[in-house]
Amino acid sequence: MNIKSESNSVFKVKFYGANNINATTLATSLNNIVGSVKDITKDLYPDADATLNVVSTKTGCFEIHLDTIIKYLPTIFDKDNIQIATNVIFTFLNILIVKKHLLGKPPKEIVSKDNSTQIKNQNDQSLSVPRNIAKIYFNSPVIDNRTINIFNSLKSDNNRDDLLIESSDGTTKIEFKKSEYDNMSVKIVEGIQSTQDVFTQVVEVSLLLKKPDLLGKSKWGFIYNKIIEAEIKDHEWLEQVQKGFIKNLYAGVKIPVKLLVEVDLDEFKNPKGEPKYSILEVTGEIIEPTEKQKSFEF
Repeated sequence: MNIKSESNSVFKVKFYGANNINATTLATSLNNIVGSVKDITKDLYPDADATLNVVSTKTGCFEIHLDTIIKYLPTIFDKDNIQIATNVIFTFLNILIVKKHLLGKPPKEIVSKDNSTQIKNQNDQSLSVPRNIAKIYFNSPVIDNRTINIFNSLKSDNNRDDLLIESSDGTTKIEFKKSEYDNMSVKIVEGIQSTQDVFTQVVEVSLLLKKPDLLGKSKWGFIYNKIIEAEIKDHEWLEQVQKGFIKNLYAGVKIPVKLLVEVDLDEFKNPKGEPKYSILEVTGEIIEPTEKQKSFEF
């Protein structure tokens, strides 16, 4: 029989509001916190098991301290195994930070580089987290749903105000205002099988037009080092084109644009597949070719 070693870490959950707490609110919150920590443990350390014990309570609002005990086989971990429980709680808190950052909406952009992932929300605010944390969150509808359950229970309890969750050493903590509970109750991750690492870049460039679509919504053809097809996402400009207000759109003119280039990366950060191009904004007037340029066979 293999004897398992233990790693433990205490973290604090503080429910602002009344000194007492509705039993259903507490049970729902704790069950989903425990479930999330167990899920994260299995993701980070498949051969380990997590147990959470309530070790103390504190009045003045309602505060509990949870001792996370993770049992593991010492032969499968390195000398830093003492940090296993700390790493799990750090991951759990940062997943909550990611969800809070998204403001109840899907991310606008996710870019991984080296060991970190940059997450941009719909307000163009960026958050950088360790790459494995972003991967766990965006690959885990169950953890997202557990978070939703926590905040739905808090929303329905009139005696509850804000919420604080903090690691024992105080280095990682997150506080939620009651006004943020609605955003935290929105389902962000649903049915996502995997999160691909994507390299994205926005460049300002004058693209040489090859094939426009003046009436429909198909992609336009351009030359950008090579022949490419790009989706026009500047809908106001496209509407002006289709109404006939913007003319001189023929092969050989240049269109100043903000071009979004997206390339999937494999696990070794190498590009895979073909880049995807989107025109986010047309930034200037159509540039017609000079007489000398017109003589060039396009």
